[in-house]
Amino acid sequence: MSSKLQAIDTPAAEPAEDDEALRGRLVATRSGDRTEGILAAFGGTIICLSFFIFVPALQPLAFGIWYQSEPVIAALFACGGAATICLAAMTMLGYPVSGALTHPLTLVTGALALWSAIASLAVPLPARSLIGPPQTGEGVLWQVALTALTALTLAVWQKRLVRRAIVVSAAVSGAILMGLNISEPIGSPWRPVYWPEFAAILGLFLIAIVTSDTSLRWPPAVARLLAPLPLARRLCASPGGLRVAAALLLGGAIVVTSSNKTAIGIFALVIPGLAALSWLTGTGKIWRAATVAAASAIIFAVPAGMYWLGKSYSLESPLSRWEMIRVALEALRADPWLLLHGSGWGSYNDILYRFLEHVRDIRVDSETWQPSLDIMGGGAFHTHNSYLEATISTGLPGGLLLLALPVTAILCARRRSHVVLCAVWVVVAGLLAAWFTLPEAVPFQAAALAATAGGLPRTSRSRDGHSPANHYKRFLHAGVAALAGLVLVTASVMTVRLALDAQRVLANMRTGGAVDRSLPPWLLSDHGQGGMHLWWLTLDLTNRLAAKGRTGAAFTASEVYWFEALMRAVDRHVAELPSSIRLKSLTVIMRDELATEMGDPQFDRLREWEIPTWSQKVMMLRQEMPERTDLAAPFLGTLVQSQNTAVAINFGNELLLRNPNDPVALWFTGIAMAPTAEWGNLGQARMLRAVDAGIERLIPLAPDVRKMLHDLRRD
Repeated sequence: MSSKLQAIDTPAAEPAEDDEALRGRLVATRSGDRTEGILAAFGGTIICLSFFIFVPALQPLAFGIWYQSEPVIAALFACGGAATICLAAMTMLGYPVSGALTHPLTLVTGALALWSAIASLAVPLPARSLIGPPQTGEGVLWQVALTALTALTLAVWQKRLVRRAIVVSAAVSGAILMGLNISEPIGSPWRPVYWPEFAAILGLFLIAIVTSDTSLRWPPAVARLLAPLPLARRLCASPGGLRVAAALLLGGAIVVTSSNKTAIGIFALVIPGLAALSWLTGTGKIWRAATVAAASAIIFAVPAGMYWLGKSYSLESPLSRWEMIRVALEALRADPWLLLHGSGWGSYNDILYRFLEHVRDIRVDSETWQPSLDIMGGGAFHTHNSYLEATISTGLPGGLLLLALPVTAILCARRRSHVVLCAVWVVVAGLLAAWFTLPEAVPFQAAALAATAGGLPRTSRSRDGHSPANHYKRFLHAGVAALAGLVLVTASVMTVRLALDAQRVLANMRTGGAVDRSLPPWLLSDHGQGGMHLWWLTLDLTNRLAAKGRTGAAFTASEVYWFEALMRAVDRHVAELPSSIRLKSLTVIMRDELATEMGDPQFDRLREWEIPTWSQKVMMLRQEMPERTDLAAPFLGTLVQSQNTAVAINFGNELLLRNPNDPVALWFTGIAMAPTAEWGNLGQARMLRAVDAGIERLIPLAPDVRKMLHDLRRD
């Protein structure tokens, strides 16, 4: 009997154990859900705040020489670092983030960041390629921040409240930027960026974000009010119409008010055209293949169209764009190895200076080149073609990876609203072929990519298991994310510190008061970025003092001190540290202006020291840039004017040994030889050869000189 009772009682005890295990699992599930909610909220907060990284560029928060970009770059790196740290925490705490880290959009952006880092090892200034130029910050860490923000947005997008917060924050930020762009004049301390045209791509990203918010629906009262109307009834029947209307209204307003004619033209042609095509062919595989083909073709159609417009109607902006492209293509032609690894992010201004002979007229301000710093700091810092910029920066693989980004977005677009989304990414693909992206738009791009994909599929959002393989994978993902976060935060701090130091020096230089000799020699501690801040400060001072010298005004003691101090700093930086070509050019430019424009007696001592080294500096720079024949013009011109005929002929002949068709050497040696009985005929022949070689592009010729040359040629 006891055994029977035991047999009966034994099954009865199992439900009690199952209930206890079930309660434990429920408690663990609730705890896990609560942790998920906290992590999702934290990640959503980072994304929402990233839309407002433009705030540090507004007065009185702005700082640095490039006060409209450097604070924003630092904020972007900080947000990117926070995003990677959040991803690391999510990974370690079991949040379902592995699907976001292996999503095609994350893989494409991550591949571009990784390849950029690898290619940077083969460039002259890897630190500059890592952090990017101070005007945009576009570099390896820019791509890392984009990858991190994209992955984080993918991970939290399906959380309804978080998604709403992201969409609302993006819309509010976009509306604020549009308002400031419209109301504030260029140069206003309350204008976040110098160029209003940048907002166009931000508006396109905002269209993708708002269109993808499935929680956006008609308010019941509005739906009832519009229901009696025939067309409105159909519009109110589905929330999709509301999303598309709201997205096009807000994003389209930003595009139109940006005054970006290229963006407006592409927007007006592509979106209605692809929408009409979808009505004709449906939205199946054929239509999506057509959008991919359109995105691939438009990157060539836009530059070709701009070239045609510039040539046909003599429009400055299209001509300058084509000029920038020609300079980049010439750099690739001169060094085909650049197709493999590029020259590093932020190198285009150096490339422009090296191949400046491909610019129409370097004596005239244009969008491509400015002799002064009034507009873009001595010339364009970007090709205005993002694919070509990626190619010359990281090689052909980088250019192809950038092209793969809008194509991947089209392929990942949610079927529910993919007509508008795919059309928007075709417009983005075209606009990237004619413009560049500023750091303010990077968070919008990340959110637009994640929103286009609709977050993670449900099969990718299950909690990561506890198998050994998942355990090791979790540690790997967390380690990589934490390392990237540490690098991004460090770069943010470095950017802030360098910008503040440069601002202190600039403020002391421009006050005109007593020199603050306690200022640090920061000019030698820019962490291997090539001396960009030193170049800007020195060129700015040199231009201002040269203009002052031409008027005959006396220089202050502070100006004399800073010119000499900066000349010493430039020489030392070039001799001891990795330096950009633009910084190296100052070793010649400063001596050019010192000898020809700054006649103040306070510079007599400096002239005695530095003018004897002038020829050496010219020759060193010419060795690095043999294409720049114009670099020797001020030196040879000074020798000829000062009757140092023998020195001018010897130096010019040395240049002609390197390049027999050097127009500058031919011209000035011809001028020096022409008055002599022994070399007169050779001098005249050299002057005629100089004209044939294009000397008038570099040196303006007076009418009487042209007449004299015409008579010589006729004889």
